[in-house]
Amino acid sequence: MTHTAEPAPAQTILRVEGVVIPPCAEPINVSVPSGSAIAVVDPRTQAGPRLLDLIASARPPRDGRIELFGRDLSKVAPAERPALRRRLGVISRDLALADELDAFDNLALAARAVGRKPREYRKPAEELLGWTGLSRVADELAGDLDEEGRRRLALARALINGPDILLALEPAGSLSGEPRTAILKLVAELHSAGMAVLLISADEALARSGAQVVRLGPALADAAGAA
Repeated sequence: MTHTAEPAPAQTILRVEGVVIPPCAEPINVSVPSGSAIAVVDPRTQAGPRLLDLIASARPPRDGRIELFGRDLSKVAPAERPALRRRLGVISRDLALADELDAFDNLALAARAVGRKPREYRKPAEELLGWTGLSRVADELAGDLDEEGRRRLALARALINGPDILLALEPAGSLSGEPRTAILKLVAELHSAGMAVLLISADEALARSGAQVVRLGPALADAAGAA
């Protein structure tokens, strides 16, 4: 008799349980297995951005519980948090770009911050700049890029250290039309390649993006789509 092995269950990279972030009165529950895409749609409360800040800083919430890579953050010592944060790729509200540095040096700065040498990050940085369509502006200052260029650079910077999950707050910002589609297509490519993705946005259109959706509001509702 031939036995077919069952696929191994996906590891849960991030689990949020019963976290309350005012003014969203209902507890937030989100689970992100490896390789999945989750969209937190938050059109009114601003709880979503605050949730991202908690996760990105690896800080425990006041109410409820957050687990990262199987670690309950309430039991993680402050000295251990940087090691967890290094496994996160984050696109924050302010993009965290160094405007006085060029595109390549923005990636180099993020790589050096975790102790990597130029020989370790040069090729990955060049590949990321190519993938995001920024090779031709690699020597331009980040502050001189248009919004689409800055959004592309923020994505590349979030990925330079090979994170296990991408956490992205409004990854396309205020872009519309083809530029917006192009940024979201890059994020979709990451997910298709197997990276876990957590998007946080006020844009209800994300509910039709193919990700599993969690909506925040006066009452919390979870709606699953095709991951």
